[in-house]
Amino acid sequence: MHYAHYAEYCKLKPEINSKNIRDGVGTESLDLAGRQWEIFATHIEAISIALDRWLTALQGEWSGPAAQRMIETVEQSRQWLDRFVIHLRSTGDATERISRAYATAYDAMVPMTQIEENRREWAQAAKMAAVDSAAAHRVQQLDEQYEEFCATDVTAMTSYDNVVYEALASLPSWEPPPAAGDMALPVGWRLPTAR
Repeated sequence: MHYAHYAEYCKLKPEINSKNIRDGVGTESLDLAGRQWEIFATHIEAISIALDRWLTALQGEWSGPAAQRMIETVEQSRQWLDRFVIHLRSTGDATERISRAYATAYDAMVPMTQIEENRREWAQAAKMAAVDSAAAHRVQQLDEQYEEFCATDVTAMTSYDNVVYEALASLPSWEPPPAAGDMALPVGWRLPTAR
């Protein structure tokens, strides 16, 4: 578990923790980003498949040392694209996990109306607590409820923080594409076309 911000959440009143997440931007942009990562991965995967077909056609029509070098370069590029697709999907998955964690934390946070009602009742009961034992008892109950609100919000924020930390830690290290070198195609040679 990751508790980097636990102490910070504990210092905040529940109305602040609840307000921070409830006033957030929501999950719409995260959901869109998750979908876009998948769309991008699908496009790159299609390029990798096309490159594989092109490689097969190349092997059937071209031979010799230059062809072998080109085949190796294309194969390295295709393998890199396949790893790139995995990285893209991993990033999309991490984005979706963060979005779900935000939605879960949002739902788990104590609603502001409950906190405000607790504080309103507490202020009224506190005025009478010195002369009314029932009011003093009510103040104690409201303090306990307020502490429960605090614990609920801290738990929700810590859970959210943990998921975000784990999702970000799982992001891939983006490797650069392979260098194609300074090899040029022979004069007059063109990509094979579909038949």
